[in-house]
Amino acid sequence: MPLRYSPSIKPSHGHTFVIMSGWRHSIQQSAFRIASDNLPKLLTHAEMNALKQVAFERGLILHDFWIIFGIMLRDEALKERGFGK
Repeated sequence: MPLRYSPSIKPSHGHTFVIMSGWRHSIQQSAFRIASDNLPKLLTHAEMNALKQVAFERGLILHDFWIIFGIMLRDEALKERGFGK
């Protein structure tokens, strides 16, 4: 099983990595794939340029935003299933 970063687990020394398995891993992988495959198609040329500019200003790559949107999508999917806030 692959290691995945888990910001929800915060030991006293900071963040850690955990092994994710089962349906939660499937939801996470699906959310990342949906975000990276579909969000670029939904944004206008001007919105993509604005997002690229923000990424550049923050020292990120555009792919980082798809990961963030994937995490948001995953969190919503887990919330619908009774997990999370």
